Amino acid sequence: MSLIKASYSMISGAPLNILDFGADPTGVVDSSAAIQATINAASSTGNANIYVPPGTYTVSTTLTMTGLRGININGIGFGIDASKFVLATGTASVLNYTAATGSLLAIDSCAGLQVNNLVFMYTNASYIGELVTTDNTGGLDTTNFEFNHCVFQGKDNTVDNAEHLLRIKNSIIGVIANCLFKHSRFAIGLRAYVNILKIENCTFLQMKTKNIYAYNGSLEDISILGCTFEPRESGQAHAFEILTGESIKNFTYERNWHGDISAPIGYWLYITNSQGVTISNNIFNTAGGGVADYAIYIGNCQAWEISGNVFFDNAVNFISGSSGGLVSNNYFSTVSTPFLGRNLVALSSTWLSNYNIEPYGRAKAYLSANQSIAPATNTPIALDVNIYNIGGVHSATVNNTRFTIPSGSDGLWTYKAAVMFGTAATAGAQYIVQIWKNGASVVAQTTGLLSSTVQVSPNLSCDVETVTGDYYELYVRHSNATNLDVIGVGAYAIDTNMSGYKVITGE
Repeated sequence: MSLIKASYSMISGAPLNILDFGADPTGVVDSSAAIQATINAASSTGNANIYVPPGTYTVSTTLTMTGLRGININGIGFGIDASKFVLATGTASVLNYTAATGSLLAIDSCAGLQVNNLVFMYTNASYIGELVTTDNTGGLDTTNFEFNHCVFQGKDNTVDNAEHLLRIKNSIIGVIANCLFKHSRFAIGLRAYVNILKIENCTFLQMKTKNIYAYNGSLEDISILGCTFEPRESGQAHAFEILTGESIKNFTYERNWHGDISAPIGYWLYITNSQGVTISNNIFNTAGGGVADYAIYIGNCQAWEISGNVFFDNAVNFISGSSGGLVSNNYFSTVSTPFLGRNLVALSSTWLSNYNIEPYGRAKAYLSANQSIAPATNTPIALDVNIYNIGGVHSATVNNTRFTIPSGSDGLWTYKAAVMFGTAATAGAQYIVQIWKNGASVVAQTTGLLSSTVQVSPNLSCDVETVTGDYYELYVRHSNATNLDVIGVGAYAIDTNMSGYKVITGE
Protein backbone atom coordinates (compact mmCIF):
# COMPACT_ATOMS: atom_id res chain seq x y z
CA MET A 1 0.00 0.00 0.00
CA SER A 2 1.54 3.25 -1.07
CA LEU A 3 1.52 6.28 1.19
CA ILE A 4 0.74 9.78 0.05
CA LYS A 5 2.77 12.54 1.70
CA ALA A 6 0.46 15.00 3.42
CA SER A 7 0.78 18.66 2.59
CA TYR A 8 -0.55 21.77 4.27
CA SER A 9 -2.74 22.49 1.29
CA MET A 10 -4.66 19.20 1.69
CA ILE A 11 -6.55 20.72 4.59
CA SER A 12 -9.89 21.93 3.31
CA GLY A 13 -9.90 25.68 2.98
CA ALA A 14 -6.24 26.03 3.97
CA PRO A 15 -4.12 28.63 2.18
CA LEU A 16 -1.54 27.63 -0.38
CA ASN A 17 1.69 27.13 1.54
CA ILE A 18 4.90 27.99 -0.29
CA LEU A 19 6.63 25.06 1.47
CA ASP A 20 4.39 22.67 -0.49
CA PHE A 21 5.82 24.12 -3.70
CA GLY A 22 9.42 23.60 -2.61
CA ALA A 23 10.37 26.90 -0.95
CA ASP A 24 13.35 26.68 1.43
CA PRO A 25 12.93 28.58 4.74
CA THR A 26 16.66 28.32 5.48
CA GLY A 27 17.62 30.46 2.49
CA VAL A 28 20.16 27.92 1.23
CA VAL A 29 18.15 26.97 -1.88
CA ASP A 30 16.75 29.67 -4.17
CA SER A 31 12.98 29.83 -3.59
CA SER A 32 12.11 32.05 -6.57
CA ALA A 33 10.52 29.28 -8.68
CA ALA A 34 8.65 27.79 -5.74
CA ILE A 35 7.08 31.05 -4.68
CA GLN A 36 6.19 31.96 -8.27
CA ALA A 37 4.57 28.54 -8.65
CA THR A 38 2.49 29.23 -5.54
CA ILE A 39 1.32 32.55 -6.98
CA ASN A 40 0.45 30.88 -10.27
CA ALA A 41 -1.48 28.14 -8.47
CA ALA A 42 -3.49 30.74 -6.56
CA SER A 43 -4.38 32.37 -9.84
CA SER A 44 -5.41 29.14 -11.59
CA THR A 45 -7.23 27.44 -8.69
CA GLY A 46 -9.04 30.49 -7.37
CA ASN A 47 -7.52 29.96 -3.92
CA ALA A 48 -7.24 33.49 -2.63
CA ASN A 49 -4.78 32.84 0.25
CA ILE A 50 -1.02 32.27 0.20
CA TYR A 51 0.89 31.52 3.39
CA VAL A 52 4.59 32.26 3.92
CA PRO A 53 5.77 30.49 7.10
CA PRO A 54 8.56 31.98 9.25
CA GLY A 55 11.95 31.72 7.62
CA THR A 56 14.25 33.52 5.23
CA TYR A 57 13.54 32.71 1.59
CA THR A 58 16.15 33.57 -1.03
CA VAL A 59 14.67 35.21 -4.14
CA SER A 60 16.99 35.88 -7.07
CA THR A 61 14.48 36.64 -9.86
CA THR A 62 11.43 38.88 -9.92
CA LEU A 63 8.17 37.45 -8.59
CA THR A 64 5.37 38.64 -10.87
CA MET A 65 1.70 39.10 -10.12
CA THR A 66 -0.27 40.15 -13.21
CA GLY A 67 -4.02 40.50 -13.42
CA LEU A 68 -4.75 38.67 -10.16
CA ARG A 69 -7.91 39.34 -8.20
CA GLY A 70 -8.64 38.90 -4.50
CA ILE A 71 -5.29 37.43 -3.44
CA ASN A 72 -4.12 37.54 0.21
CA ILE A 73 -0.47 36.87 1.03
CA ASN A 74 0.17 36.33 4.73
CA GLY A 75 3.38 35.91 6.64
CA ILE A 76 3.87 35.62 10.36
CA GLY A 77 4.20 38.50 12.83
CA PHE A 78 7.80 39.44 13.41
CA GLY A 79 9.72 40.26 16.57
CA ILE A 80 12.18 43.08 17.04
CA ASP A 81 15.53 42.99 18.81
CA ALA A 82 15.02 46.22 20.74
CA SER A 83 18.72 46.76 21.43
CA LYS A 84 19.49 47.01 17.71
CA PHE A 85 16.04 47.69 16.23
CA VAL A 86 16.52 44.79 13.83
CA LEU A 87 14.47 41.68 13.19
CA ALA A 88 14.86 39.04 15.86
CA THR A 89 16.21 35.83 14.33
CA GLY A 90 13.64 33.26 13.23
CA THR A 91 10.57 35.34 14.01
CA ALA A 92 9.61 36.66 10.60
CA SER A 93 8.57 35.64 7.12
CA VAL A 94 11.40 37.17 5.08
CA LEU A 95 11.72 37.38 1.31
CA ASN A 96 15.40 38.14 0.70
CA TYR A 97 16.19 39.53 -2.75
CA THR A 98 19.77 38.87 -3.84
CA ALA A 99 19.95 40.26 -7.40
CA ALA A 100 21.61 43.57 -8.27
CA THR A 101 18.76 44.92 -10.44
CA GLY A 102 15.03 44.44 -11.03
CA SER A 103 12.33 43.96 -8.41
CA LEU A 104 11.60 41.35 -5.78
CA LEU A 105 7.84 41.64 -6.35
CA ALA A 106 6.14 43.26 -9.36
CA ILE A 107 2.39 43.79 -8.92
CA ASP A 108 0.73 44.57 -12.24
CA SER A 109 -2.96 45.25 -12.91
CA CYS A 110 -4.05 43.43 -9.77
CA ALA A 111 -7.17 44.15 -7.73
CA GLY A 112 -8.12 43.29 -4.17
CA LEU A 113 -4.57 42.37 -3.14
CA GLN A 114 -3.60 42.19 0.55
CA VAL A 115 -0.08 41.59 1.81
CA ASN A 116 0.29 41.08 5.55
CA ASN A 117 3.23 40.48 7.91
CA LEU A 118 5.95 40.04 5.29
CA VAL A 119 9.51 41.33 5.31
CA PHE A 120 10.80 42.46 1.92
CA MET A 121 14.58 42.71 2.19
CA TYR A 122 17.59 43.02 -0.08
CA THR A 123 21.11 42.02 0.93
CA ASN A 124 23.13 42.82 -2.19
CA ALA A 125 25.08 46.01 -1.49
CA SER A 126 25.13 46.70 -5.25
CA TYR A 127 21.35 46.51 -5.63
CA ILE A 128 19.94 49.61 -7.41
CA GLY A 129 16.43 48.47 -8.36
CA GLU A 130 12.93 49.00 -6.97
CA LEU A 131 12.16 46.34 -4.37
CA VAL A 132 8.34 46.21 -4.66
CA THR A 133 6.39 47.90 -7.47
CA THR A 134 2.83 48.41 -8.69
CA ASP A 135 1.85 49.35 -12.25
CA ASN A 136 -0.75 48.89 -14.98
CA THR A 137 1.28 47.51 -17.88
CA GLY A 138 -1.16 44.57 -17.91
CA GLY A 139 -3.83 46.95 -19.18
CA LEU A 140 -5.72 47.85 -16.00
CA ASP A 141 -4.75 49.94 -13.00
CA THR A 142 -3.67 48.17 -9.85
CA THR A 143 -6.51 48.93 -7.47
CA ASN A 144 -7.74 48.18 -3.94
CA PHE A 145 -4.35 47.01 -2.69
CA GLU A 146 -3.03 46.92 0.88
CA PHE A 147 0.26 46.37 2.66
CA ASN A 148 -0.19 45.80 6.40
CA HIS A 149 2.45 45.20 9.09
CA CYS A 150 5.19 44.74 6.50
CA VAL A 151 8.87 45.65 6.57
CA PHE A 152 10.70 47.08 3.55
CA GLN A 153 14.46 47.34 4.07
CA GLY A 154 18.02 46.94 3.08
CA LYS A 155 19.99 44.59 5.28
CA ASP A 156 21.74 47.42 7.17
CA ASN A 157 23.18 50.90 6.63
CA THR A 158 25.86 49.51 4.31
CA VAL A 159 23.16 48.07 2.03
CA ASP A 160 21.17 51.17 1.13
CA ASN A 161 21.42 51.85 -2.61
CA ALA A 162 17.99 50.63 -3.74
CA GLU A 163 16.16 53.18 -5.87
CA HIS A 164 12.87 52.58 -4.01
CA LEU A 165 11.67 50.20 -1.37
CA LEU A 166 8.11 50.64 -2.66
CA ARG A 167 7.28 52.32 -5.96
CA ILE A 168 3.61 52.98 -6.67
CA LYS A 169 2.68 53.82 -10.26
CA ASN A 170 -0.61 54.00 -12.17
CA SER A 171 -2.52 52.73 -9.16
CA ILE A 172 -5.66 53.72 -7.28
CA ILE A 173 -7.23 53.02 -3.88
CA GLY A 174 -4.31 51.80 -1.81
CA VAL A 175 -3.44 51.51 1.89
CA ILE A 176 0.03 51.20 3.41
CA ALA A 177 -0.42 50.75 7.16
CA ASN A 178 1.75 49.89 10.16
CA CYS A 179 4.81 49.28 7.99
CA LEU A 180 8.50 49.93 8.59
CA PHE A 181 10.86 51.39 5.96
CA LYS A 182 14.62 51.67 6.35
CA HIS A 183 17.94 51.52 4.49
CA SER A 184 17.40 52.67 0.91
CA ARG A 185 17.87 55.73 -1.25
CA PHE A 186 14.11 56.34 -1.30
CA ALA A 187 11.38 54.72 0.79
CA ILE A 188 8.19 55.33 -1.24
CA GLY A 189 8.09 56.85 -4.71
CA LEU A 190 4.81 57.97 -6.34
CA ARG A 191 4.85 58.08 -10.13
CA ALA A 192 2.53 58.84 -13.06
CA TYR A 193 -0.91 58.93 -11.45
CA VAL A 194 -1.62 57.66 -7.95
CA ASN A 195 -5.10 58.33 -6.62
CA ILE A 196 -6.70 57.67 -3.23
CA LEU A 197 -3.66 56.47 -1.31
CA LYS A 198 -3.42 56.33 2.48
CA ILE A 199 -0.07 55.90 4.26
CA GLU A 200 -0.86 55.44 7.95
CA ASN A 201 1.03 54.61 11.16
CA CYS A 202 4.25 53.80 9.31
CA THR A 203 7.82 54.36 10.50
CA PHE A 204 10.64 55.70 8.33
CA LEU A 205 14.22 55.21 9.47
CA GLN A 206 17.63 56.02 8.00
CA MET A 207 16.75 56.73 4.40
CA LYS A 208 19.69 57.84 2.32
CA THR A 209 17.94 60.49 0.18
CA LYS A 210 14.15 60.87 0.67
CA ASN A 211 11.33 59.19 2.57
CA ILE A 212 8.17 59.76 0.47
CA TYR A 213 8.09 61.82 -2.71
CA ALA A 214 6.10 62.42 -5.88
CA TYR A 215 8.49 62.50 -8.82
CA ASN A 216 6.37 62.14 -11.93
CA GLY A 217 2.77 62.95 -12.83
CA SER A 218 -0.27 64.30 -11.00
CA LEU A 219 -1.68 62.83 -7.81
CA GLU A 220 -5.12 63.03 -6.19
CA ASP A 221 -6.28 62.35 -2.63
CA ILE A 222 -3.05 61.41 -0.86
CA SER A 223 -3.11 61.03 2.95
CA ILE A 224 -0.13 60.59 5.28
CA LEU A 225 -1.42 59.98 8.79
CA GLY A 226 0.15 59.18 12.15
CA CYS A 227 3.59 58.31 10.79
CA THR A 228 7.01 58.61 12.43
CA PHE A 229 9.80 60.25 10.46
CA GLU A 230 13.37 60.11 11.67
CA PRO A 231 16.14 62.06 9.89
CA ARG A 232 17.99 60.66 6.93
CA GLU A 233 21.31 58.85 7.33
CA SER A 234 22.98 62.23 6.94
CA GLY A 235 21.05 63.61 9.91
CA GLN A 236 19.02 65.91 7.65
CA ALA A 237 15.25 66.34 7.73
CA HIS A 238 12.90 64.86 5.13
CA ALA A 239 9.38 63.42 5.21
CA PHE A 240 7.45 64.24 2.01
CA GLU A 241 8.26 66.19 -1.15
CA ILE A 242 6.63 67.09 -4.43
CA LEU A 243 9.30 67.57 -7.07
CA THR A 244 9.17 70.70 -9.20
CA GLY A 245 6.48 70.51 -11.86
CA GLU A 246 4.36 67.86 -10.13
CA SER A 247 1.13 68.48 -8.21
CA ILE A 248 -1.41 67.03 -5.79
CA LYS A 249 -5.12 67.65 -5.50
CA ASN A 250 -6.36 67.01 -1.97
CA PHE A 251 -3.32 66.28 0.21
CA THR A 252 -3.78 65.52 3.92
CA TYR A 253 -0.84 65.40 6.32
CA GLU A 254 -1.98 64.81 9.90
CA ARG A 255 -0.76 63.50 13.28
CA ASN A 256 2.80 62.82 12.13
CA TRP A 257 5.91 63.05 14.33
CA HIS A 258 9.31 64.30 13.18
CA GLY A 259 12.54 63.64 15.06
CA ASP A 260 15.44 65.95 15.88
CA ILE A 261 17.96 66.46 13.12
CA SER A 262 21.73 66.73 13.47
CA ALA A 263 22.71 68.35 10.14
CA PRO A 264 21.63 71.52 8.29
CA ILE A 265 20.05 71.95 4.84
CA GLY A 266 16.81 70.10 5.16
CA TYR A 267 13.01 70.37 5.43
CA TRP A 268 10.29 67.98 6.46
CA LEU A 269 7.67 68.97 3.86
CA TYR A 270 8.07 70.54 0.40
CA ILE A 271 4.66 71.23 -1.17
CA THR A 272 4.15 73.12 -4.44
CA ASN A 273 1.57 73.51 -7.22
CA SER A 274 -1.18 71.83 -5.21
CA GLN A 275 -4.78 72.41 -4.22
CA GLY A 276 -6.61 71.35 -1.08
CA VAL A 277 -3.59 70.96 1.21
CA THR A 278 -4.17 70.24 4.92
CA ILE A 279 -1.21 70.09 7.32
CA SER A 280 -2.56 69.67 10.82
CA ASN A 281 -1.85 68.31 14.30
CA ASN A 282 1.76 67.36 13.58
CA ILE A 283 4.87 67.74 15.73
CA PHE A 284 7.86 69.22 13.91
CA ASN A 285 11.10 69.06 15.81
CA THR A 286 14.14 70.90 14.47
CA ALA A 287 14.16 71.14 10.69
CA GLY A 288 17.71 71.81 9.59
CA GLY A 289 19.37 74.11 12.05
CA GLY A 290 20.55 76.50 9.33
CA VAL A 291 19.15 79.99 8.80
CA ALA A 292 17.42 78.84 5.58
CA ASP A 293 16.03 75.61 7.01
CA TYR A 294 12.29 75.44 7.68
CA ALA A 295 9.98 72.58 8.62
CA ILE A 296 7.61 73.33 5.72
CA TYR A 297 8.27 74.84 2.30
CA ILE A 298 5.06 75.76 0.50
CA GLY A 299 4.50 77.56 -2.79
CA ASN A 300 1.88 78.19 -5.46
CA CYS A 301 -0.82 76.36 -3.52
CA GLN A 302 -4.51 77.15 -3.31
CA ALA A 303 -6.97 76.27 -0.54
CA TRP A 304 -4.34 75.27 2.01
CA GLU A 305 -4.39 75.02 5.78
CA ILE A 306 -1.65 74.82 8.42
CA SER A 307 -3.36 74.30 11.77
CA GLY A 308 -2.92 72.73 15.19
CA ASN A 309 0.78 71.96 14.68
CA VAL A 310 3.67 72.24 17.13
CA PHE A 311 6.89 73.77 15.76
CA PHE A 312 10.15 73.71 17.71
CA ASP A 313 12.19 75.52 15.07
CA ASN A 314 11.69 77.71 11.98
CA ALA A 315 8.21 76.82 10.77
CA VAL A 316 7.18 77.81 7.23
CA ASN A 317 8.98 79.27 4.21
CA PHE A 318 6.57 80.54 1.56
CA ILE A 319 8.70 80.11 -1.55
CA SER A 320 6.17 81.49 -4.05
CA GLY A 321 2.66 82.90 -4.16
CA SER A 322 -0.17 80.98 -2.49
CA SER A 323 -3.79 81.92 -1.87
CA GLY A 324 -6.87 80.87 0.06
CA GLY A 325 -4.85 79.75 3.08
CA LEU A 326 -5.40 79.48 6.82
CA VAL A 327 -2.70 79.50 9.51
CA SER A 328 -4.42 78.85 12.83
CA ASN A 329 -4.08 77.36 16.31
CA ASN A 330 -0.41 76.48 15.94
CA TYR A 331 2.23 76.57 18.68
CA PHE A 332 5.54 78.16 17.75
CA SER A 333 8.65 77.89 19.84
CA THR A 334 10.45 81.18 20.35
CA VAL A 335 12.58 81.47 17.22
CA SER A 336 13.57 84.73 15.58
CA THR A 337 12.08 84.11 12.12
CA PRO A 338 9.41 81.40 12.22
CA PHE A 339 8.19 82.50 8.77
CA LEU A 340 9.83 83.64 5.56
CA GLY A 341 8.12 85.05 2.49
CA ARG A 342 4.85 86.06 4.13
CA ASN A 343 4.54 88.76 1.50
CA LEU A 344 3.96 85.92 -1.00
CA VAL A 345 0.76 84.88 0.77
CA ALA A 346 -2.29 86.46 -0.87
CA LEU A 347 -4.74 88.61 1.08
CA SER A 348 -7.30 85.86 0.67
CA SER A 349 -5.50 84.03 3.46
CA THR A 350 -6.13 84.26 7.20
CA TRP A 351 -3.97 84.07 10.34
CA LEU A 352 -5.86 83.21 13.54
CA SER A 353 -5.14 82.21 17.16
CA ASN A 354 -1.51 81.16 16.83
CA TYR A 355 0.40 80.82 20.10
CA ASN A 356 3.74 82.46 20.83
CA ILE A 357 4.00 84.35 17.57
CA GLU A 358 2.79 87.59 16.11
CA PRO A 359 2.17 86.99 12.42
CA TYR A 360 2.99 90.53 11.29
CA GLY A 361 4.70 93.60 12.68
CA ARG A 362 2.66 96.47 14.07
CA ALA A 363 3.18 99.46 16.34
CA LYS A 364 1.54 102.45 17.98
CA ALA A 365 3.43 105.33 19.60
CA TYR A 366 2.71 108.79 20.99
CA LEU A 367 4.35 112.11 21.86
CA SER A 368 4.84 112.43 25.62
CA ALA A 369 5.87 116.13 25.75
CA ASN A 370 5.02 119.18 23.60
CA GLN A 371 7.08 119.59 20.44
CA SER A 372 7.63 123.11 19.09
CA ILE A 373 7.16 123.48 15.33
CA ALA A 374 8.71 126.40 13.44
CA PRO A 375 6.58 128.27 10.86
CA ALA A 376 6.55 127.12 7.21
CA THR A 377 8.70 124.07 7.99
CA ASN A 378 7.87 120.43 7.27
CA THR A 379 8.67 118.82 10.61
CA PRO A 380 8.51 115.08 11.55
CA ILE A 381 7.02 114.32 14.97
CA ALA A 382 9.25 112.50 17.46
CA LEU A 383 7.01 109.80 18.94
CA ASP A 384 8.95 108.82 22.04
CA VAL A 385 6.66 106.31 23.85
CA ASN A 386 5.51 102.98 22.40
CA ILE A 387 2.10 101.62 23.35
CA TYR A 388 3.03 98.44 21.48
CA ASN A 389 5.77 97.50 19.04
CA ILE A 390 5.71 94.05 17.42
CA GLY A 391 8.45 93.08 15.02
CA GLY A 392 10.62 96.15 15.45
CA VAL A 393 8.38 98.51 13.51
CA HIS A 394 9.06 101.55 15.70
CA SER A 395 11.83 102.52 18.10
CA ALA A 396 11.07 105.08 20.80
CA THR A 397 14.75 106.12 20.99
CA VAL A 398 16.43 105.62 17.60
CA ASN A 399 14.85 107.39 14.59
CA ASN A 400 11.68 107.64 16.62
CA THR A 401 9.84 109.50 13.87
CA ARG A 402 9.90 106.34 11.70
CA PHE A 403 7.58 103.35 11.37
CA THR A 404 9.59 100.82 9.33
CA ILE A 405 8.29 97.75 7.45
CA PRO A 406 10.07 94.67 8.90
CA SER A 407 11.27 91.74 6.80
CA GLY A 408 8.44 89.41 5.84
CA SER A 409 5.68 91.97 6.43
CA ASP A 410 5.51 93.44 2.93
CA GLY A 411 2.09 94.17 1.52
CA LEU A 412 -0.88 96.37 2.33
CA TRP A 413 -0.54 98.46 5.52
CA THR A 414 -2.85 100.93 7.26
CA TYR A 415 -1.46 104.03 8.98
CA LYS A 416 -3.43 106.29 11.28
CA ALA A 417 -2.36 109.50 12.99
CA ALA A 418 -3.77 112.28 15.19
CA VAL A 419 -2.30 115.66 16.11
CA MET A 420 -3.39 118.19 18.75
CA PHE A 421 -2.27 121.82 18.26
CA GLY A 422 -1.80 124.47 20.94
CA THR A 423 -3.95 127.65 21.05
CA ALA A 424 -1.34 130.35 20.39
CA ALA A 425 -2.35 130.72 16.75
CA THR A 426 -2.87 133.99 14.88
CA ALA A 427 -6.06 134.63 12.94
CA GLY A 428 -6.12 132.87 9.56
CA ALA A 429 -3.14 130.57 10.25
CA GLN A 430 -3.38 127.15 8.62
CA TYR A 431 -2.03 123.66 9.39
CA ILE A 432 -1.05 120.75 7.17
CA VAL A 433 -0.76 117.23 8.66
CA GLN A 434 0.79 114.58 6.43
CA ILE A 435 2.11 111.01 6.40
CA TRP A 436 5.33 110.72 4.44
CA LYS A 437 6.97 107.70 2.83
CA ASN A 438 10.76 107.34 2.98
CA GLY A 439 11.16 111.04 3.73
CA ALA A 440 10.34 111.93 0.14
CA SER A 441 6.68 111.49 -0.84
CA VAL A 442 3.32 112.30 0.76
CA VAL A 443 0.83 109.42 1.02
CA ALA A 444 -1.85 111.11 3.16
CA GLN A 445 -2.74 114.71 4.03
CA THR A 446 -5.33 116.83 5.83
CA THR A 447 -5.47 120.65 6.18
CA GLY A 448 -7.45 123.22 8.14
CA LEU A 449 -7.44 126.45 10.16
CA LEU A 450 -5.78 126.92 13.53
CA SER A 451 -7.46 128.64 16.49
CA SER A 452 -6.32 131.00 19.23
CA THR A 453 -8.89 129.58 21.68
CA VAL A 454 -9.54 125.90 20.72
CA GLN A 455 -7.07 123.03 20.55
CA VAL A 456 -7.58 121.81 16.99
CA SER A 457 -7.26 118.00 16.68
CA PRO A 458 -7.06 116.77 13.06
CA ASN A 459 -6.53 113.09 12.23
CA LEU A 460 -5.89 111.14 9.04
CA SER A 461 -5.35 107.62 7.75
CA CYS A 462 -4.24 105.80 4.61
CA ASP A 463 -3.66 102.36 3.10
CA VAL A 464 -0.35 101.85 1.31
CA GLU A 465 1.42 99.03 -0.49
CA THR A 466 4.81 98.50 1.13
CA VAL A 467 8.07 96.61 0.75
CA THR A 468 10.61 95.68 3.39
CA GLY A 469 12.55 98.70 4.64
CA ASP A 470 9.98 101.39 3.71
CA TYR A 471 9.44 103.86 6.54
CA TYR A 472 6.54 106.21 7.25
CA GLU A 473 6.49 109.40 9.36
CA LEU A 474 3.98 111.89 10.74
CA TYR A 475 4.77 115.43 9.48
CA VAL A 476 3.33 118.78 10.57
CA ARG A 477 3.54 122.23 8.88
CA HIS A 478 1.79 125.51 9.76
CA SER A 479 1.62 129.15 8.66
CA ASN A 480 1.48 130.67 12.15
CA ALA A 481 3.64 133.74 12.61
CA THR A 482 5.60 132.15 15.45
CA ASN A 483 6.49 128.68 16.69
CA LEU A 484 3.48 126.54 17.58
CA ASP A 485 3.33 123.56 19.95
CA VAL A 486 2.07 120.13 19.04
CA ILE A 487 0.60 118.81 22.30
CA GLY A 488 2.12 115.69 23.74
CA VAL A 489 1.06 115.31 27.36
CA GLY A 490 -1.82 112.84 26.95
CA ALA A 491 -1.10 109.85 29.18
CA TYR A 492 -3.14 107.53 26.93
CA ALA A 493 -1.98 108.96 23.60
CA ILE A 494 -5.23 110.74 22.92
CA ASP A 495 -3.34 113.83 21.78
CA THR A 496 -0.57 113.23 19.21
CA ASN A 497 0.03 109.67 18.07
CA MET A 498 0.54 107.35 15.10
CA SER A 499 -0.07 103.64 14.46
CA GLY A 500 0.72 101.23 11.65
CA TYR A 501 -0.28 97.63 11.00
CA LYS A 502 -0.49 95.18 8.12
CA VAL A 503 -3.97 94.56 6.73
CA ILE A 504 -4.88 90.86 7.14
CA THR A 505 -8.06 89.76 5.41
CA GLY A 506 -9.89 86.47 5.08
CA GLU A 507 -12.38 87.07 2.33
